[in-house]
Amino acid sequence: MKRFTVAHIAPLIEKYNGNLAAVARHCKVPRTTIYNHLQRSPELRQALQSARESMLDNAESKLYDAILNRNDTTALIFFLKTQGRTRGYSEKLDIAMSQDKRPQDMTDDELEQYIAALSTRFSGS
Repeated sequence: MKRFTVAHIAPLIEKYNGNLAAVARHCKVPRTTIYNHLQRSPELRQALQSARESMLDNAESKLYDAILNRNDTTALIFFLKTQGRTRGYSEKLDIAMSQDKRPQDMTDDELEQYIAALSTRFSGS
């Protein structure tokens, strides 16, 4: 069986954009072989992180292009839901608990006070 080195695997990680299954297929080995090399090599972990960051940058560029140049409404909605949450573009409420207790650990009175405070906060009053 062929022994793979960091020098052999690192460029493949970049070539396949961090897709370890594709790297393993190229090397004709199980994915676990590649994962084992990753565990032992900080250099390979760095190569993987770099390849995945680069892939994310490329995907973001495509998303921006779809929004700005192709007027893709679906891409725009996705962007606003994921990047515009602080401006209110979300389908769910992100509520920060100001208390040390979780709602299920509150007494009925504490829960009623908390709900009243939330109602006031989100009704605009």
